[in-house]
Amino acid sequence: MPEVSVIVPIYNVSKYLRKCIDSILCQTFNDFELILVDDGSTDDSFDICKNYTLVDNRIHVIRQSNAGLSAARNTGIDHSIGHFLTFIDSDDYVEPSYLDFLYKLILESNADVAQCGHYIEFNINKKVEKSTDRATYVFNSHDAMESLCYNGLYDVTAWNKMYRRDLFEEVRFPVGWLYEDTATSYLIVHNANRLVVNMKPLYHYIQRYDSIANGRKFNENKYQFIDVGDQFAGFVSSNYPDLISATNAKRVFVRLSTLSQMINTKHRDIRMEKKIVDVVKKLSFGVLLNKKVHSRDKVGIIALLMGVNVYRIIWSAYYHHARD
Repeated sequence: MPEVSVIVPIYNVSKYLRKCIDSILCQTFNDFELILVDDGSTDDSFDICKNYTLVDNRIHVIRQSNAGLSAARNTGIDHSIGHFLTFIDSDDYVEPSYLDFLYKLILESNADVAQCGHYIEFNINKKVEKSTDRATYVFNSHDAMESLCYNGLYDVTAWNKMYRRDLFEEVRFPVGWLYEDTATSYLIVHNANRLVVNMKPLYHYIQRYDSIANGRKFNENKYQFIDVGDQFAGFVSSNYPDLISATNAKRVFVRLSTLSQMINTKHRDIRMEKKIVDVVKKLSFGVLLNKKVHSRDKVGIIALLMGVNVYRIIWSAYYHHARD
């Protein structure tokens, strides 16, 4: 039985797939199985996967009808046998020490989850590191939950982490929903006792502008981020009542993020804009006074209080600066 199951959901990513798989096969840690779940690709992604099985017997390929990222990850979980799980998106890639680093973090800290740092790659010439801090931090579930609320060091992404498999005994990614990472992250944290973080950047997240999350065309399913964020906040408020102010920050964040997505894609929805403004106004005083809220979010709140058009101008300037 392998120590680690590496799960890669795949859909129409033939352009990126070989780099992803090669980066996994080049790991310094060898005791793993690689589960490639083709979610009904219409390009040659499946053929690429099958060819890799001829050169490495640790690779298992599963093909299913298209059902989305969550369903593909769930299929991978159901077919995995490793003591630990890690998820790598098929358009991303990892450094050779990725598995070894996370595995050692878990064992040395007796943790249930380990997280490393990552680069966000906007284009061939620009990548941004989330944090330059190289210290190791151990969180209990309460402190990790607070970090999730504030988009802190321990974050919501399913990738860049390694998990003890029993954390997924009763947790699966929500099929048919976007923002599946946010929808599951707090359930994992709630079930964990210890979570360890070292932000050494070993995961490369590729910012694709043709992806579902970052595409240039607005999909109204992106409004689900508000629903998922409110479910998150409701769960945390009920189970960690001292974090209510943190959950208010999360409620504001998901609304500012949704409005920013609308602006990025030039999508106008006056009804939704009004609903977003109403909630942000209601929570703004407490969130602005909260010293743990990121200054970027506070600037966003102030801009939105001055009007949607002001927010649009400020966000557009920030977005193009960050991307270019």
